[in-house]
Formats: sequence, structure tokens, C-alpha cells
Amino acid sequence: MHRQAAALCFNGAFVLGRPRMSFASISFRPLLLAALGASLLCACKPEPARPASSPAARVDGKAIGLDQVELLAANLPTGDADAVRRVALERLLGEEVLRHEAERRGLADDPKVRARLVAAERQVLASAYLDQVAAATPKPTATEIHYYYAQHPELFAERRIYALREIDVEGGDQVAQAVQDKTAKAKSVAELLEWLRTVRVPFSVKDTTLAAEFLPLGWVGALHALKDGQVALVRGERGVVLLGIAGSRSEPISEEAATPRIEQFLLQQRRAEAMQKAGADLRAHATIEYLPPFAPPATRAAPAAAAKP
Repeated sequence: MHRQAAALCFNGAFVLGRPRMSFASISFRPLLLAALGASLLCACKPEPARPASSPAARVDGKAIGLDQVELLAANLPTGDADAVRRVALERLLGEEVLRHEAERRGLADDPKVRARLVAAERQVLASAYLDQVAAATPKPTATEIHYYYAQHPELFAERRIYALREIDVEGGDQVAQAVQDKTAKAKSVAELLEWLRTVRVPFSVKDTTLAAEFLPLGWVGALHALKDGQVALVRGERGVVLLGIAGSRSEPISEEAATPRIEQFLLQQRRAEAMQKAGADLRAHATIEYLPPFAPPATRAAPAAAAKP
């Protein structure tokens, strides 16, 4: 969710609003990679008990390969390896008997079914290519990791845990401007809340306690510069948001402890960039022709203009 920049001047503070993407969210939740359709985090796969080419079971003579079992097991909740494999196999057996019946009824020739099969193949192959691009992405060097640590004391050496009061104010540009003006003059969060009640502007209040790495990346540097009791003003999707620091405490992280997280963070950033670039480069060199009804208006009008005497 994007929160665009709005001016802030309250107790000497100035903050820019940024997308709600935190260091922790990139490190441990591959949102962008999932959106691109590539699962790039290492899954905890159970060790195969035999070669992947071996059949695990047969349904009416049709083999279900162990490789299919392992693939499905890798996406199931972790637990005892043998139990996870058995759950995966039972699910595949159920799907296989259904598939046999669908083929017997001729459903494979249904146009809608064929379209879904083509789409599934396209997605699988596209994802496989992105996996290959990501796997070829080099890991960050020790120098790069050290540089990132040194450049971001707000996340590591000077990391803080923030107790925040988040006040979401609803309204258009006039409300946003009024809140901004009042924020510049107010002496406390309590004064701002009382003013909001007086002018009867819809708002909600939420108290949260977050470590620096869970704050939006665009906020953490600015909040790091603020003192307890100061307030940041940022744009929100429905209006503006006031972020008051009710309190904070210092909990630094050493470079040694931070190194694995920084490495994962930088690697995932590089993988995302590499996949985006690969897709953009392939699209730029492909011959893409839009046909009706998707052809641009100018393209559709060209034949009609050429036909005029």
C-alpha cells in the first residue's frame, strides 16, 4: 500500500511517506517474487527415498511418479517427511481418478478446458524460466553486506523499538491541508486529537509497537531521526496519517547477527530486479501484434483511412 509524501513540520520533524514495504517484509515474505509467479525461497523438501523417476503408485495402470509426490510435498505443511509424502500421494491419487473420469467423458476436448490447460502450461514454463534467472543471480559480497549495514544504522547499530500511535484521517485535499496546517501548530498528539473531534473529521486511532525493520522503509530513516513525543505526517490512501512516537527503546543488532538477513534481503532484491529486467528485455525484442478488439484506436482507424479515395 502506497502512502505518498506530505509535508510535515511538527516539533522540528520532517518525514516523507513511502510504500509500506519493510526490511523484514522483503527478507521473510517474498511479495514481489510471488507477484511475478516465481517461488524463490528455499523450501524444506524431504529427502527422496528413491530416484525421482520411480513410480510411487499406479491408478488403472497409469503411474504417478515420485517426482510428482515430492513436488506436491514441498508445498504442504512441514512435518514428518514420510507422513507428508503419504498425504501428497493420497491427494494425487484422488486427482488421478478424477482425471481419468474427465478424460472418459471427453472433457479434454471442451474449449474452456483446453484454454485452461494452455494457460497452466504457459504459467508453469514462465515460472520455470524466472526460477532459472533467479538461480543465476549472484549473492551479495561481504563488502556489499558490510556497506549496507553501515549505511543503515536505523535498522541495525542504532535500531529502536517504536511504540507508535497511528491516526488515520479520512478526507480529500482540503482536509489534508487543514490537518497539515494544524500539525505544524499543535504542541501534542492530544491537541491534534481534540481538534479532529472538534471539526468532526472521520478518523481512527491504532496503537502499535514495531521494531525498525517492520516499519515501511521510507519511514524508518525519518522516524529514527525523531525523538519520543514527535509526530510524522504522511499521505494515506483515504487521506492523511499521523504517526506519533509515544515511546521507544534502543535494541541494536550486531553486524554478525544481521549478516544473514542482509544477505537474504539484498539477494531477493537482485532476483526481483533480474526477473523484471529479463521479462522487459524479452518483451522489447518480441514481435507483439495487438488484434481487434485489443488493437489501439490508431491501428484500427488506419485501414479505414487508407480505403478513402
